[in-house]
Amino acid sequence: MIAPYLSCLPLLFPGAQYLQLVCCSAYRRLELHLQWRGTPHADGRWLAAQRAADSSWLRRVASRSSGPGSVTPAASYFQLRFSSPAAAAMPLERPELDEERAGFFRPFSQSVMRSLSADQWTGFCALSSDEQRVAFVYELPEVRQVALQHVYKEKDETEARARKDEGNKLFSEGNYPAAMRCYSQAMAKAPYKDGVSELVAVCAANRSACLYHTGKHQRCLADIELALLSGYPTALRYKVLDRRARSLMALRRFTEAKTAFQSVIKALDDASLGDGKQMHWQKEVQKMLALFEKSKYTDADPQPHSWLPPLPALTAGANQMYPAASKKVAVRETAEEGRFAVSAQPVAVGDVLVVEKPFAAVLRPEKYGTHCLHCHVRIRDCVPCTVCSGVLFCSLPCREAALGSYHRVECRIQELLYASGMSVTCLLSLRLTTRLSVEQLLAARPRLGQPPAGPYSGQDYGAVYRLVAHTDRRTPETLFPLTLMAVFMLRCLQFQGYFGDEVDTAVLDDPRRFVGGLLLHHIQLVPYNAHEVAELRMKGHNNLDGSESVFLGAAVYPTLALFNHSCDPGIVRYFSGNTVIARAIKNIEKGDLIAENYGPIFTQKPLRERLQYLRERYEFECHCTPCTEMWPTFEEMDNSVLKFKCTTCKRPLPVSTETMTPLFTCQHCGHETNIMKALKVLQDTDAAYRAGMRDLETGELTRGMQTLMSNLSRLDQCLYPPYRDYHLCQQAIRKVMLTQGNKFIAENKP
Repeated sequence: MIAPYLSCLPLLFPGAQYLQLVCCSAYRRLELHLQWRGTPHADGRWLAAQRAADSSWLRRVASRSSGPGSVTPAASYFQLRFSSPAAAAMPLERPELDEERAGFFRPFSQSVMRSLSADQWTGFCALSSDEQRVAFVYELPEVRQVALQHVYKEKDETEARARKDEGNKLFSEGNYPAAMRCYSQAMAKAPYKDGVSELVAVCAANRSACLYHTGKHQRCLADIELALLSGYPTALRYKVLDRRARSLMALRRFTEAKTAFQSVIKALDDASLGDGKQMHWQKEVQKMLALFEKSKYTDADPQPHSWLPPLPALTAGANQMYPAASKKVAVRETAEEGRFAVSAQPVAVGDVLVVEKPFAAVLRPEKYGTHCLHCHVRIRDCVPCTVCSGVLFCSLPCREAALGSYHRVECRIQELLYASGMSVTCLLSLRLTTRLSVEQLLAARPRLGQPPAGPYSGQDYGAVYRLVAHTDRRTPETLFPLTLMAVFMLRCLQFQGYFGDEVDTAVLDDPRRFVGGLLLHHIQLVPYNAHEVAELRMKGHNNLDGSESVFLGAAVYPTLALFNHSCDPGIVRYFSGNTVIARAIKNIEKGDLIAENYGPIFTQKPLRERLQYLRERYEFECHCTPCTEMWPTFEEMDNSVLKFKCTTCKRPLPVSTETMTPLFTCQHCGHETNIMKALKVLQDTDAAYRAGMRDLETGELTRGMQTLMSNLSRLDQCLYPPYRDYHLCQQAIRKVMLTQGNKFIAENKP
């Protein structure tokens, strides 16, 4: 229960007023979340209300923490912020993921650090492994005295019944969309017992009736399945089974419909109907069955029901050694650059190079009310968690997958983790652990750090473990707060019975020590290897004007993590749920680097800013072509000098637009090039670009993208970037590619 927990906070933490304010804010966020889930503009209203609640309690915290000796939450090494590679497709500023989130962990961490004696600090500095660091910090008295409690949004049967009754009233009035929203809200709040909930079952059945009446038969079938699995009353089952049969007929799945009608006959034996009504139902069903005997029919192929955008096939087929990548991709390794992707064959614009499911992914807490916790797709007909009312799922398979692994562990401490101020980075670090059982982690232990014996699998924990973490570059000052966070996570796992019991041992045994070391390793590797999961928000169907990328969460993709950075990336990323698709955005010669982008793109950011960002965030010096050749930003590009490609060596051949001769000698290879053919190509591509953009403006996105991709290839044959028209064409293709992944048509505000 949240209320008793808040009342006992002064007993749990030093400076508990700070924590109490944080948890109260988290509780208020959940109230707003459940109040507005499923309503028009719910996302925008929820975010605005959250920001208002946050600013209110932050002002209160600031007013209570401004005296002498107060805690200043600004120490740079406590900023556990998320800063993963930016979306190469749309280079936008994303302050929401870089903002620091207030919570109880930072002041607690600073308090523990101040309490260390000189001998303790010397002892910590002498440790050489993550397991040793976790064991050392775990045994500190200041850490052991902190108690843990369940903090999550519980079920509320009274509220659920009220929402169901409101839904029934709206249903009787024929307002099916509003009735569905009420039923969804009721299902989120309705309690379960022993895995079933008659209240959820009834609401799911009622929602299926709304869907049936609006002709959404595939969705109706999914809700009927949910109703039956949730414990729909036996005496009423004939109703939903009859609705299932009629929906199957509407979908022309006649053989299944016949079987469904036969099940209605059996269900009527358990119905609490009078003899007259039961006889009437039996006659109606028998009439339907007679139609099947008299008529010839052909079944339509069952269409899988999914809200996920379709996944494209890998160009040239899957790579034998890297199955999530195309055969056009090869992976090399050097001592200086580590592992990186290159082209095994020539790559063309639009080629699908990677299609990969995440090893682990987390949804931003702000999206719990609108997107599936497991696959991150936007929810239409929610499936509730059986324990908490703080998260939702898009389907039964997603709920089963989550409750069968990470959510089983995280469910009852979901809001405790959020109230701690834990960033998306840290949540993902925890999810890398809870994604597997302790038995699975221990079984993988002997192989950790070793190259895979067979194909490289993104679902193999060993592939995640081997990703770069840069532990050797960290100082004790940066490692200590990270270790403290790992210990906090470890204690949360113990509290939730991850190790088979809830014993909070004074000294870590081997399994706990091992898992603690993994948690610290994850915290270090995630910032260098995580990718943001995004959704394209559009203002209208096939309307790219004003479209923007909205960030839903973060994930680790072990194959994609092998791609190195360039300020002029070769791929664009978009998503189907949280499955990533990477497509080529330019032509790449065999053997050349296939690069993605970690944040700064040369067209948007000047050289100095890019180098500083990459140095501070990823700890490397960028030597990509735009950096070494000092390419100008888009605004600084000067078209008075064009860089044609030498017909022999393909190196740049600078030509002034004022020149009067078509013949030029290459300074690199000494051969002479006639640019007349290239000038004709430029003239043609200008007309093609305008035609492609007209298609995009009129909503013909597929045709427009094909025109622009062909245009980009022709420009690539004769010009060496940077060149304004080339990058304008490239950016237009990026935007269209994003529409093939997660997207949302935003409603116009009244």
